[in-house]
Amino acid sequence: MTNFLLYCLMYLIEGIISYYYFGHAFHPIAKKSTLCACLFVTYLFQVWIFSFNIILLNLFFFTLLNFLFILFFYSATTISALIHSAILTACMGLSEIITSNLFGGLLTQYANAAEMTLYMSLSFIFLSKTLYFLCLYFILFFIIKRSSKKVEVNKGSILIIITTLLSFAIFSCLAYVSFKNDLTEFSQYAMIAIANLLLILNCLIIWIYEYHQVQSEKIVQLELDKQRITDAKQYSSLMEHQAEQLKILRHDIKNHLSTIRSLYDIGSYNQANEYVNELIHTDALTHFFQPTGCETLNLILSRYCTLCQEHRIRFQVNAQSSDLNYMQLEDITSLFCNLLDNAYEAANKCSEPFIDLVISSSKDDRKTIIALVNSCDTAPIPTREKTFSSSKTNPENHGIGQKSIRRVVNAYHGKIDSYFSESEKAFHTILFICTQAERISI
Repeated sequence: MTNFLLYCLMYLIEGIISYYYFGHAFHPIAKKSTLCACLFVTYLFQVWIFSFNIILLNLFFFTLLNFLFILFFYSATTISALIHSAILTACMGLSEIITSNLFGGLLTQYANAAEMTLYMSLSFIFLSKTLYFLCLYFILFFIIKRSSKKVEVNKGSILIIITTLLSFAIFSCLAYVSFKNDLTEFSQYAMIAIANLLLILNCLIIWIYEYHQVQSEKIVQLELDKQRITDAKQYSSLMEHQAEQLKILRHDIKNHLSTIRSLYDIGSYNQANEYVNELIHTDALTHFFQPTGCETLNLILSRYCTLCQEHRIRFQVNAQSSDLNYMQLEDITSLFCNLLDNAYEAANKCSEPFIDLVISSSKDDRKTIIALVNSCDTAPIPTREKTFSSSKTNPENHGIGQKSIRRVVNAYHGKIDSYFSESEKAFHTILFICTQAERISI
């Protein structure tokens, strides 16, 4: 019974330290009560694993369970969860190795910690866990900057994780030698030195990984800023061109009306109708863009308005009554860029291409309604993942944009309805997105 209580005390302290570490290193995605309950079960299971007194098995499950706990209950990438769980295990084991050798090879004199006297066991537990906490505290507040952004996996990330695994393998061998063999006084000091060097190495690995994440995020942000600048220039150019076209149209409107009236007076109704149709399809009316109350949306719409104008696609937007200030800017960008990308891809293949976008609010202002209609000669083919096949040359990109749309809509507790109209030869997409007030009431 004493052994079991010692094991429980040791893992209770480790669980509290881990909870503190996780809370400062990651953003939780579950309630505190759920986190505490699951963490209690996780470390209770580790107590049972520890009772087998198999060092490598204990290290493996300590790493695995912490990895799964981070992955399922915190906003973290797989690589980040794996690195932090390995570092957690390394810091825990190295703190025990250092404490053991400071005590003169304490654990090599007994089969396990429970065979020591109660005083020695408690001293060992509290000293080793204090060192464990100090190591993690140093890592948290001098190396890690908490971030939930997911950085793309590349060769740098893979190299970091390989280095971490190699460090973990060396640590495992060190732990086995330290706990299973009688060491001389010189070997004990050497073991302490090696353990400290490994701790420094693990801190350095985490610093490199965090630095790599920060630099990757900066690169992504620079690309976004570059795109915003380009969009802003296009927006300014579009406004100037549109103002010039409207100015010309207003100047010539009397002449146009006089010509149309003359054609009707002499009975040339067909010519008059053709003249009206040609006038309607001029750039000033076909590609007319009226700014909305959202600057980000203006930049996006102006870019697609210019693109459609270059490819002679009729592009009409009615979004002046919309209010999207409750949405994150990255969500607005992801949602409308993917919607308009899909619409442009389909419309560009049609003989009479058009894209109509209407953004409005419900009567009670609790929902934003986005209705997008684009020309489409053939009905799109649905997939098993509730998306539609695209004509992109890279098959890996099929459906990714639609998944991104669904992700944004789900984040705002919205709904998506889409259908193909055979009579209109058009594809309709209707989105219902809850505003902040609506989400709070839910």
